[in-house]
Amino acid sequence: MFCLKRQERELSSSAVKEAAEARIQEIAEQTGRKVGGKERKDIVEQVRLELLPKALLKAPRFTYACLDLQREWLLVDAGSWKRAETLCGLLRQSLGLEVAPFSLQQEPRGQMTAWLQSPTGAPSPFFIGDQCTLENRDGAVVNVRRMQVDNDEVQAHLRTGMWVSQLALSWVDGDAEVAFRLKHDTTVSGLKFGDFIEERRDGQDLAAAALFDADRILQQETLRRLVPALVEALG
Repeated sequence: MFCLKRQERELSSSAVKEAAEARIQEIAEQTGRKVGGKERKDIVEQVRLELLPKALLKAPRFTYACLDLQREWLLVDAGSWKRAETLCGLLRQSLGLEVAPFSLQQEPRGQMTAWLQSPTGAPSPFFIGDQCTLENRDGAVVNVRRMQVDNDEVQAHLRTGMWVSQLALSWVDGDAEVAFRLKHDTTVSGLKFGDFIEERRDGQDLAAAALFDADRILQQETLRRLVPALVEALG
C-alpha cells in the first residue's frame, strides 16, 4: 500500500500581481523606460518565488493506492485522473514501475445506456441503483437521484439521443455486496462495501492497525472478484 502526501503553500495571484506591479513601477521610475512584456513576466515569476516561502501552508492532501502483485493492478483512490496520474508518475520515477491507465475497447456509456433501456437491466450479478446522469452532444445534463432510474421520463430522454454518463450499480456475489457509481471514463466512485466486511471479522477484538489491515485485505479480495466481473459485463 502506498500513500502520497502533498502539501502546497497558498499564495494568491492577486498578491503576486500587486507586488510585481509595485516593482515594475519602481524600475520604470528609476530607469525612465517602459518595462517590456518578457521582462514583466520575469519580474512576476521572481516575485512569486520570493513570496512563496512566506506563504501559509495548505492542509496536506493524501492519495492512497494499493498494488496487487498477483493481478498486476494498481488501485488508486483518487477523485480525478489527474491526481491518479500524479501518484503513478511518482511511482514510475521512484520505483521504475511500469503503470498504464486501464481502458476498454469502448467507453462504458454505450453499455450503461443499453442496460437502462433493457427490460432486464444490468447483467447478473449487477443491479441498477437509484442514480444516473444523462448527457447529450449539446452539453445538456440530466441528473436523476433517489428514484427508479428506468422510469418513463428517463426513457424519453434516452429516445431523444441522450446517453448515460454515470450510473449507480451494486454487485452482489454470495454474502458480498458492493455499491458504486460507474462513470463514462471507466472510473468508479462512491465505493461502499456492505455489512459483510464487518460480519466476517465479527467477534475479533482488534487494535486499530490490525483492524485497518483486516478491512484492507477483505476489501481487496472483494475487488479481485468485482473488477473482472465488471470488465466482462462491459464487454
